[in-house]
Amino acid sequence: MFRKIGIVVLVLLGISTAHAADLPTAKLNVNSTNPSPGTTVIFSANLTGQNVSTVVLTDGGKFQKADDTAPYEWTFNLPKSASGERTFKVVAIIDKQVVESNAVTVTVKPDLSALKQLIFRPGNSVTLFPGFKEKLRILGLFNDGFNRELTQAAMDTVYSENIVDGLSITPGDSPVISVSSDGVVLAQQPGEAEVVATNNGKTTTRRIKVVAAEVNDADGDGLTDTQEDSIGTNKYHPDSDGDGSPDDVEVGSNPSSPLDANGDGKIDALDNKTIAIKDSSDKYVSIRTSAGTLFTPYGQKLSNKPSRSGNLAKFRMERGLLNFRIEGLNAGQSVDVTLDFYSLPSGTNKYLKYGSRLPGGGAPEWYEFTNFTISGNRIVLHLTDNKLGDSNPVPGVISDPGGPASDDSSSTPTPSSTPIPSSTPEPSSTPEPSSTPEPSSTPAPNNAVPTNNDGFLGGCVYNPNSDFDPVLILLLLLSGYYIIRRKRLIHKS
Repeated sequence: MFRKIGIVVLVLLGISTAHAADLPTAKLNVNSTNPSPGTTVIFSANLTGQNVSTVVLTDGGKFQKADDTAPYEWTFNLPKSASGERTFKVVAIIDKQVVESNAVTVTVKPDLSALKQLIFRPGNSVTLFPGFKEKLRILGLFNDGFNRELTQAAMDTVYSENIVDGLSITPGDSPVISVSSDGVVLAQQPGEAEVVATNNGKTTTRRIKVVAAEVNDADGDGLTDTQEDSIGTNKYHPDSDGDGSPDDVEVGSNPSSPLDANGDGKIDALDNKTIAIKDSSDKYVSIRTSAGTLFTPYGQKLSNKPSRSGNLAKFRMERGLLNFRIEGLNAGQSVDVTLDFYSLPSGTNKYLKYGSRLPGGGAPEWYEFTNFTISGNRIVLHLTDNKLGDSNPVPGVISDPGGPASDDSSSTPTPSSTPIPSSTPEPSSTPEPSSTPEPSSTPAPNNAVPTNNDGFLGGCVYNPNSDFDPVLILLLLLSGYYIIRRKRLIHKS
């Protein structure tokens, strides 16, 4: 989250980054990491480098405060009702490079001996579907009359569960839910349970109801409970492997033969190293990375991006674009991203990307990415952080939308003196996909405008099958008459 600040600033200013070893430094200090409510907290930043242009203190969320003049300090007077724990960083641009400081966690803990009562907010019970989460909120009423936030484990609140069986309520780990140390409830299967919050001898409970999303599909992921029992996925969780892609997508269109992109014997729906999605053409593709953490990818239509021009306009991109982001890498680290497509159009031999050619290199643009290999329906992208193919300026993060493509020129019959490679079938024996009919076999309507698969208008095309058009002949005659008359007027003058 802290990196978002650097990303926004760099995109706006067009500033480049360098590897971690070359960066200037930023160190964040605070006068107290455990201040009391009603006291003052002072942050300061020590920066090394020549030219400091932007310095922002942020908690990685909505809070951010800039100070672009040395000494870099931020002063906060805590209200008496303050409580909770937050982690801060400084993000700066020094010598046209992004610099992140160390993280500093500040915990504001009230005097818990003055706690009178614990309260859930809101106070009513919660109803969830299997696989869904709910963040609870605990407030404490204190002797001084203030209500303070005590949800986090750092506030010494401890959570446990009660098993609910009809009218019987007993302490213990419920099969219906689980609750984290910070009060996040995960619904596991239909039923009822209670969450118990305890702090300094005070206790409060919250009833949780978990109900099936649909009949015979408890988690509502599109797979029946019977199918999930057969496949081995969790019928009470729409994302069995927790990778952000729902079970029905990772299983594929045929539940009796679930997808297994990498062929390791573990289906994609149970393999959290592989994420299966549908691309913009509604076909399946599985994505995995050799390093770092892959964040939920998605397909994107070409219409959401500017039109391609020049030589790139001739490429067909029938599968659209794939968007993904990889985090948790070292600065400058290389990774292999494997894309297993359910199918690829015949003749696919290119990969186009849309983004800045290099981090901080200016506005995004279309370009051909060549550092990849293709075998059958598998494409492996060889990416390096902060190199061509990664338009994300933050060290250790790679992102750049792109997609497979084929060159329209490859469909032009090759002269007999130059044999056609076996990997590129001749158009006569392998017709183009149905979305792009060949004019010779399926004449276009007389009023049709030639287009390619990207939705770009083509040029004029002579169609020998067109009917006689008298309007066109009349226009040609009038044009000729106008030109002759114009020449006569010029000659007279």
